[in-house]
Parts: sequence; structure tokens; C-alpha cells
Amino acid sequence: MIYLKSAHENDGVYYAINETKIEDIAVSDSFGNCGQKVSSADAGDYIEIFTPWAAVVANETWNDENAEGEDFVERFTTGDNVSAYDHLFEFDAILEICEEGVDYNLVKEVLRGFTFWNGHNWETVSVDYEFGETTHEIEDDEETIAQLNDAIDNKEFISQGNGLTIYGFKDAEITESQYIDAWEIYSITLENDFMG
Repeated sequence: MIYLKSAHENDGVYYAINETKIEDIAVSDSFGNCGQKVSSADAGDYIEIFTPWAAVVANETWNDENAEGEDFVERFTTGDNVSAYDHLFEFDAILEICEEGVDYNLVKEVLRGFTFWNGHNWETVSVDYEFGETTHEIEDDEETIAQLNDAIDNKEFISQGNGLTIYGFKDAEITESQYIDAWEIYSITLENDFMG
């Protein structure tokens, strides 16, 4: 088990999850907290053009969409990168017409985390993302981890109701939620002298 904490709030709440839940996810396959999928353009996806054929597809598509009757422009050549942000039409055309790994290579930025259904939308919890902010951090302080492990291992039942089971141990309140938006096994709030 590992423990996550909010990357934006210092509220003393830790989320216990199975370590195997964290995986590599393409940023363009992740979701914001309102259920909006991150676009390829916003994620920074791009393709590397390997062959003259892929360059032809990119150039023809770009001219069809952008030249508007002007002379043909050879904008891309073998070895170029075609950004989803700058060249959406060429990007899609190459994916549809050319062969990946032969004519082009699709490059997607990756984050570490997991996606879950929050009851209304898909949402992604991120813990490591080189080019952007994460939603959570993995707790790495050994003393805190030992305290959290001790609280879970020795938890005592306090109450149950409204989809929540509450446990306690020393200075920790441990909550187990049955709500659909609960992605954690337990949420643990560390408090001073919680149970006396």
C-alpha cells in the first residue's frame, strides 16, 4: 500500500491505495476533474515523419485545409515533427492513412497515475507528470508512512452509516467509503490525540 496526499492542499488527509493502481497513462488519455478528456493538442502529442509518403500526406492535407487556392506549399519533409497543437489536420490524416512504426511514430507525453469513474465523469489522479502539475503526491516520509501503516493495522471501529465506516487509532481517523467516487481504500486524517 502507498499513501497519496493532495498536491494543492495541506489538509492532513492521506489516501491509501494499492501501489499497482499507479500506471503510465498518455496525457491525451487522461481526464480533468470536470470529466473533460485532455486533447492531443493540449497534451503535446506529435508525430515523427519517417518516410516521404507520410510527408506527402501531411503536405497534401495541409494544402487542402490551409492553402485556399494558393500554390502548393511543401511544408513538411522526412524527419520533421508534426505537432497536434499546430497541425491538427495533418496529424489526423497521417494517423488514418499511413502505417505507424513504418511511415511515422506517434509520440505521446505520459503521466503516472490512474483514471476512475467519480459517479458523474471520468477523472484522472496524477502523481508524476514532467510537463505539468499533478493532483496528488506520493508520501515518502518514512516516519509518516510508519504512522499511517500503524493506524491501519491497529484501527478500531468507531461508527458506520451513510456509506462510511469510521475507524480510529491514536491520532488518526480512518475512513472507509462505499461511495462511488471513492478511489482510495482508506482516507486517513492525522489529528492530535484523536482517540485520547
